[in-house]
Amino acid sequence: MTAIIVALLIFCFGLLVYKNKSRQLSFKSNDFSIPELLLISSATSFLLYKTFFYFSEHIRSFNIKIPHEQFIPPARAASYEFDGIEGYVLYSLMFVNIILSFIFAQFLSSTKNKVIYLSVFLIFVLASSAYVINIGFIPAMTNYPDYKDINPFLIIVVLMFTGLLFLMYNYLNGKLFLGILAVVLLPICFISTDVISVFDYSFILSPALRLINGAPLSDIYFQYDLFLSLLAALWMKLNIDLNLFQLLGQLSFYLLFIGIFIFSKKFFINKKLSLFLLISLLIVRYYAIMHEPVAIFQVTPLRLDLWLILLVLVYYKGAYHWLNAIVIGLLLMFHKNFGLLYLLAYVQFIITLFIIEFIELASDKARRIELKGLLKKHFFLNLKNILIIAGFVIGSIILFKGFIPKSALLYQQIGVGMIQISTKSFYWYIPVMFSLGFILLIKLRNVLSKQYFQSGLFVIFIAIGNSIYFFGRSHEHNILNIATALLFILFLLFDILGNNFTVSEPIVKQKTTKKNNPDSVGTPTYLKLQKTIISILPILFITGAAYFYSEKTGQKIKTQYRNFKNSQYIYPLTVPTDFASLKKITNNSDSVYFLNYQDDFLYYYYGQYKPVGYFNPCATWILKNDMLNFLQNLLDNNYYIVTTKMREIAELLPDLKYNNVSSEKEYTAISKKKVELLFSESTVKPLVHIGIGSDLGNNGINLTPIALEENFTIEVLLKPKDTQVDNASVLVNAITDSIGPSGMTFQQNGPNDNEFLFAYGGGKEWTPPAFFKLQPNEWNYIVISVKENTIKVFNNALLVYTAKSAFSIKNINAPIVIGNGIGINNAFNGLLKEVKITNDTISEQTVSTTLKMIKDSLK
Repeated sequence: MTAIIVALLIFCFGLLVYKNKSRQLSFKSNDFSIPELLLISSATSFLLYKTFFYFSEHIRSFNIKIPHEQFIPPARAASYEFDGIEGYVLYSLMFVNIILSFIFAQFLSSTKNKVIYLSVFLIFVLASSAYVINIGFIPAMTNYPDYKDINPFLIIVVLMFTGLLFLMYNYLNGKLFLGILAVVLLPICFISTDVISVFDYSFILSPALRLINGAPLSDIYFQYDLFLSLLAALWMKLNIDLNLFQLLGQLSFYLLFIGIFIFSKKFFINKKLSLFLLISLLIVRYYAIMHEPVAIFQVTPLRLDLWLILLVLVYYKGAYHWLNAIVIGLLLMFHKNFGLLYLLAYVQFIITLFIIEFIELASDKARRIELKGLLKKHFFLNLKNILIIAGFVIGSIILFKGFIPKSALLYQQIGVGMIQISTKSFYWYIPVMFSLGFILLIKLRNVLSKQYFQSGLFVIFIAIGNSIYFFGRSHEHNILNIATALLFILFLLFDILGNNFTVSEPIVKQKTTKKNNPDSVGTPTYLKLQKTIISILPILFITGAAYFYSEKTGQKIKTQYRNFKNSQYIYPLTVPTDFASLKKITNNSDSVYFLNYQDDFLYYYYGQYKPVGYFNPCATWILKNDMLNFLQNLLDNNYYIVTTKMREIAELLPDLKYNNVSSEKEYTAISKKKVELLFSESTVKPLVHIGIGSDLGNNGINLTPIALEENFTIEVLLKPKDTQVDNASVLVNAITDSIGPSGMTFQQNGPNDNEFLFAYGGGKEWTPPAFFKLQPNEWNYIVISVKENTIKVFNNALLVYTAKSAFSIKNINAPIVIGNGIGINNAFNGLLKEVKITNDTISEQTVSTTLKMIKDSLK
């Protein structure tokens, strides 16, 4: 395919040579052909492409550098690639590309020497060819496994479907055809092909649940802005089944397709293009995306395609109408991220209109330029809109206690989840399209209607703004997600090119100038060839889209057909139902925080718990220390932290101060209870001193790593049951690596019930194990004293073991687990009441005194 595109570029140069072979060049009329503009745009894009990647290392160096282990696990998975200020640079380059392309076109229009002119374009051909060779031709996602197979039958079906709709479009009444189209789109949009992502939906639903529980807006983190969560909050208030919330996403696709068809039919000069645009959208925007279209709610039109409302307003009401400001203001308040992008697009659009008018006045020698008057005119044209937008900004600041949340700035500065754009990204073809569209609109502004010109110009700025969504997380999948605006511009080009406008003279003069000045539009053969090529481009595009996305499209259509036969229109959520077990281990408390990264929302919503914390769901936290501080504060305030994914949160536990762990079925709750400490105070601060609230069951308590010195003491108060699992662990942090063992272990001696041992590793070998018995169903006060490598073990103040070791302990940077093994598979069966570890010695008298205190307390 790359070779074909290069050949087409060379063919374009051939057309230039043919077009200019028999005429003296005169560019007073700025009469550029499409091949010329295409080569200018693509060569300019290549220049900026090379410049970008030359400086890309510097561009990507602007993020705050944070070690990966300091991120919470979900964020850590997306923290290995940072893009710095890449999004802003790419966004700016789109405009630089347009401006440079326009300047080059203007510059070449003054070139009167044919040899110089064709030589320059030969350079452009070489640059354009190099551009295509560098980026290749890999339509978005087509190098992924689910896209590689080609289904010829699907391609035929798509073309037959297109042909059938085209015939109906031509021969049926417009309203009747729209009705048929509306019916055809129903099964397409409202039959699901897969289950939705609870993880993604929770970024919308969790803030909504906080809203309806009365949390102020400033205390809620909206990952996807307020608008979507407001819809979810209304859904919950109306007590509609959450399984059906995905219908809003499906409805948004349905309205987008119908809306884009109706608008484009009104907008395009060639009305038939509206149908071809719709079919292209169905393939690229709907069926080609890698998952069920509404599985990820944030990529539905409700979030990514609200720009269509603005475009329709600009078309029908004009560039300066106050309704534009109202819509932009509402977006700024409720859909902030995209509201800002569309505000920028609108400002760019308004400034461009001012510049055009200024240049037109400057080029008209018969009229005197009055810059002050022009500025005044445009100021008053925009004053009402400025005031309206300013009012919404102030309102947003009051509601949210600031315009841009600090959390958003943190995400931005760190760059977590951002992906660098590939040198082979299909997006690199898009800047050529932007530049070509912009130049054609500017040069044809006197030919096109004011509505057409302004709307076409505005949609280019909107598409560039929408591209920020791709620039930030430059996964090729996101090109498909923003494809609506991009395809609209592509078909805008088809529309302009297919009408054989000149780029120099008003349409009313074209009929009279064709005979008198045939060079202004090219030779008849040239025009005929151009018209033929352009007329088949929409069909070629649909065929190509059907070809490259045939596997993914075919899979989804088959699934929809199967689900239609089975009357399965959505995939229901799997929701938690056993809340009795949850209430049992949390003592019916309402103070519960769910620490499940994927589905914590479901437990809040269906368990009727009130979510707490600015970052909710918990996966929206970024830095682990911030999350740990928040969790510790909850524990200190008598909250239960509950999870059904203990292994996923295991790394957080050593950094939390808790002393109670309870499990029931799939639930595990950790909490902090007030427990009277019985062991006597030491002369030095203990490394560990913890009173345990209740039976740990099959759980353990994880503590932060400690550093033991040559002399240390371990005290444990425990009551074992009659039987234990093999190697049941009381206290362990030992790890054996390729060199040998480090750390310590206090565990049962294999399968020998209640025969325990203590040993520590010196780096190369273990100490001889200290064996001792524990009395079942009785309190055992165990003291393990290590002094000058002599190990002593006391049980209820009686010395039960003593031996000399040849070496001291080698510490290991691993958590200490109380009541279980490191793999949480050797649970101690019994009660553990207190554990204390100090870098200090202990006397036999202190052991006896402590035992007396314990007996007095436990009476």
